[in-house]
Amino acid sequence: MRFPQKKSVRVLAIVLLCLAGIVTAKLAWNQANIRALRKYDARPPLNVVLQSSEQKKGYILEEFTFEGSPGESVPVMAVIPSDVGQPCPAIILLYGIGMEIEFDDRIAEAVTQAGFALFVPEQLNRGKRRRKELNPIEQAVTFHQRIMATIHDPRRLIDVIEKRPDIDSRRIYLWGASFGAMAGCSVMAYDPRLKAGVLTLCGG
Repeated sequence: MRFPQKKSVRVLAIVLLCLAGIVTAKLAWNQANIRALRKYDARPPLNVVLQSSEQKKGYILEEFTFEGSPGESVPVMAVIPSDVGQPCPAIILLYGIGMEIEFDDRIAEAVTQAGFALFVPEQLNRGKRRRKELNPIEQAVTFHQRIMATIHDPRRLIDVIEKRPDIDSRRIYLWGASFGAMAGCSVMAYDPRLKAGVLTLCGG
C-alpha cells in the first residue's frame, strides 16, 4: 500500500523535525555539561579526614577522604616516598571503568622509588562509593554522574595535594587508564595545574 505523496512528505518532515530536536537537545545538554565543568569553585571546604597511615618499606601508605561535591565524601589511597628530605612530585591515577581502589606493592614500590607520590581517588559508584540496587534508568543516570564526578573530583584532589608540605605543588601530574584516560583528557583540558599526563588504553 502506498502513501499519497503529500502524506509521505508530511511523515518525512515530522521525522526530520524529530531528529533535529534530538540533535539540538543533545548539543544543548553537552554545552550545559561543559559550562558546569568550566565553572569550578574551589571555595567549599575540602574537609580532609585521615583514615590511616602506615609505614611501609620506603614509603607511607595513607588512606583519607575529602569532600568532592557538597556532602560527597571521596576516599583516596595514597603512597608517599619516605625520608626523601624534600617535597616530591605527585601523580593522580584515574583507573578504568570496572576497577576500584587497590594497590599492588610492586606498583607502590616502583612509583615511590622513582621519587613520586601516587594518589588514587575512588570514583563514583565504585568501591566504597558504590550505590546498591539501582534499576537500569538509575544506572544510566549514575553513569553520567560518574563521568562528571571523575572530571570534577580530581580538581578537588589537586586542591588537597597542593596544601601538603610533602608534595611539590608545581609538579602534579595525571595518569589515566581506559575510562580514566577519557575523563583525564577533560581534567587536563580544564585544569592548568596539571603539568603533564599519561593517558593509556584510551578509547571512545
